[in-house]
Amino acid sequence: MAYKRMNHSNTDKTERGHSMLFYTAVLELLESYFPIPGWKKLFLTGGCFWLSDYLHRGICPSVLMINRTEEHCALYFAHGLYDVTGKISEKNFHEAEKREISFMRKNYRPKFDTGLLETYLAEHLFEKSSAVQRAELL
Repeated sequence: MAYKRMNHSNTDKTERGHSMLFYTAVLELLESYFPIPGWKKLFLTGGCFWLSDYLHRGICPSVLMINRTEEHCALYFAHGLYDVTGKISEKNFHEAEKREISFMRKNYRPKFDTGLLETYLAEHLFEKSSAVQRAELL
């Protein structure tokens, strides 16, 4: 299990902090993009791979994980496993192999327009990071 062998001694507090900031920022933006009660269900019924993959591209180091029993995908980073609901149990999850990632990409279908959402996130994450950088300069 490579995720268990991640060199956590090199994953310092700053890196973990940046990972959690990115994760939190994405979830806040998702909540504002989907202004409907129960929006998180979109990422528990088909959108879990999209979210995990999107977060994986922004969080390094991280590992895509799969639970074949529940047909659910999540991301391991910052000493824990996370999905749209927050930190979750690692029970029945394992590191996704290439064939499993291919399977999820084909079969875990989000019920939303991923292109529009990625554009929205890119624009707003840039705004958030610019605001943080400006605040750090002051």
